Parts: sequence; structure tokens; C-alpha cells
Amino acid sequence: MVAVKELTVSPGAIASLEEQLEAAASARIVKSPRGYEIFHYEDSLQVLRSPDIRRAKLFLYRADNIGLTEGYARDFMERMLNTQEGEQRKHLRTPMARLLSPRKTKTLTEAVRDIVNTLLDEVQNPDDVDFLKEVSWRLPPEVYCHMVSIPRELAPTIGRLSDSLLGPLLTVDSSRKQEVIDAHYEVFSLVEEHIETRRKNLDDDFTSALIEEEMAGNLSTQELYDTGVGLLEASVDNTVHQSAIMMGMLLEDEGRWQQLLAEPSLMPNAVEETLRVYPRFRTHMRYVPETMDVLGTTVPKDDLIFIHVEAAQNDPTVFDNPSEFDMTRPMVPGPLLFGQGQYSCIGQNLARLEMHTLLTAVMERFPKARLIEPWQQHEGPFVREVTSLRISLTGN
Repeated sequence: MVAVKELTVSPGAIASLEEQLEAAASARIVKSPRGYEIFHYEDSLQVLRSPDIRRAKLFLYRADNIGLTEGYARDFMERMLNTQEGEQRKHLRTPMARLLSPRKTKTLTEAVRDIVNTLLDEVQNPDDVDFLKEVSWRLPPEVYCHMVSIPRELAPTIGRLSDSLLGPLLTVDSSRKQEVIDAHYEVFSLVEEHIETRRKNLDDDFTSALIEEEMAGNLSTQELYDTGVGLLEASVDNTVHQSAIMMGMLLEDEGRWQQLLAEPSLMPNAVEETLRVYPRFRTHMRYVPETMDVLGTTVPKDDLIFIHVEAAQNDPTVFDNPSEFDMTRPMVPGPLLFGQGQYSCIGQNLARLEMHTLLTAVMERFPKARLIEPWQQHEGPFVREVTSLRISLTGN
């Protein structure tokens, strides 16, 4: 592990939770070589909700860090929702927010349930399931296929493209730069072809809804294509890993699993507790567009701020016995991994729907489920990724 005060923006820039909490006990904000580190829950909320502290250009900052500074993929990144501020951000975010609103997401409930049950039916060997490969990596792509009305057979391609588009940036892996570039050509070809085909036969699906936004003058044709790609990116990668973390955490402790089976009404609380204890996003990045006071410290223009999600979600002034996994814990205050304010994750309603549905199905159909071996994950400075999750659904 790397000491908080020695952190730099690199794949090795990882501080343990214990060290984060130690730093939190000494100061509200800590200066490191990469910027300013924040650890407390309320302080994190304040920074994440501040309209004066920005995020957008940091997606490009990640691209810069893997050497992606020009070309087709970079051009898209320059104009995508994640890199916009002000009115242009609002302009691009509004159609996506409508698509993934709680009301619209709720209409997917039955379809998501059917997809989950189909995936569980299709596992090759219920006694020994590569859950990461056979379920976690299949669920979000198949939900995406249903949402936008493309053939289910394309789900593996959707999963691969999402990982290639986002994975290298989130993990700051410069060795995958060409993979990012190639994926952008492939995904735009797929999305543009699908949109133009769907334009001839509009229906009650997400693609048709986006086309109608263009027809109403709310999006240009290029923005329509870009939003289609953005929807693919937002729908898959993060939910894959957070759902796998959820299953790993709940099954690694027999007491947790039995408590959940005895009290199924705790299912939503159990999901939120996994988000709190083991968030997919370990750190949020922000920057200040002008020199300003942040938590009593003068932060110079363009300097970076790093919000430690894990430390904040283990803040003892907010959470009683934060080191304990407690699925009876109230769901408010909630986790910070989805962000707050103007940059909050648009897809969080869909992510929760998929996790709730998956967990409920396993509880009901496979109450004897157990881990075959300890689940494995890799921690980077910004995200964690599950690398292995083997489960016996039957308990054999």
C-alpha cells in the first residue's frame, strides 16, 4: 500500500482503508502529490454536491493518462456527456435522465426478472458456477439488449465493448489504449446501424425514445448516436462488478446468508450495505475551476480533489460500528459511490433493479448457495474489479 501523503495518480496509487481512516482522524483534508484527499462523509457530501467544484474534464484527464490524446475515440470523449459542463451538460443529460428515471426503470422489472431467471436456468453446472462469467457479465448486457431492442445474441458483444470502452480508463491501464480506440469504431458502427434500422419502425423502447428526442429537436443526429453509445457504456461495466461484489460478500459469511434467508425483507438493506462496505468506486475525482476555499483549505485553480468513498462510508461519526457488516442498518444516509448532485450516476436506478432482482432470485431458487472458494478482486486507485467468483448454487 502507498501512504496517503505519497499518493500519485497511477495504477499503484492505493491506500488501505485503515490508512485512510488514520488520515481522516488527523485532518479534514490532506495534501498529497496528486492533489487534496478528503475522507469524512459529510465533507464528501459537501464537495460532491458543490456546484462550484467540477468533474467533467477529468474523464479526459484519465484519457490523457493512458496516452489517448487524439483521434476518433478522443473526439467522442471531447463531446460526450461525461466531459460537458453547464448548459451543454444539461442539454445532453436531460434525455438520458428521462430514459433512466425511476418510473421508466420500473417498467423493466418484469423483463429483468425474466432475464435473471433465464441466466440461472442456463448455467452449465449448478454445482460449480463461474458466476462472474455466466451470470454477472451476462445480466447487464442482456438487460441493455432488451432496453434498446437488439437481438439477445449481441449481448456478449455489448459486454465486451463496454469493458473495452470504460475498463482501461477506470483502471488507468495504458496497455489497453488500442483496445479503447478499436472499441469506439466498433460501437459506433453497431449503434448507428441499429438506430437507423429502428428509425423505420419506432416502438416502445429506449432506442425509439431517443430517436423521438431527435425528431423533437432536442438532440442532433450526432448527439443521438453519442447518447446511444453513452447508454451502452453506462449500462454494463459497473453493475457487473458491483453485483459480483454483492454475491461474494453475502455468501462469504454463512451467518449473513442465513439471516437474509430468514428475513427476506432485508434484501434492499443488504444490497445497500454491500455498496457501503465494498463499493465498486473507491475514489471520486473532482477539480476546482478557480482558486477557492475547500473545507478551510485554499485549493489552487485546477488542482485535483480525491474523495475517498470507502473512508467516507466507514466514517464512525455517521455510521455506528462502521467496520461491521450490518444488513439491518438504516438505508439513510446512503452510499456515495453513485456520486451526488449534478454528477450523480444516471443509471443507479437500473443498477439497483438488477442487483435486487438477481439477489432475490438466488435467495428464492437456491437457498443453499455457497462459495466454492474465496472470491477474488483487484483494487486500483479508482475502482475495484472482481476477478473470480465461483459459487455452488445447489450447495453440493
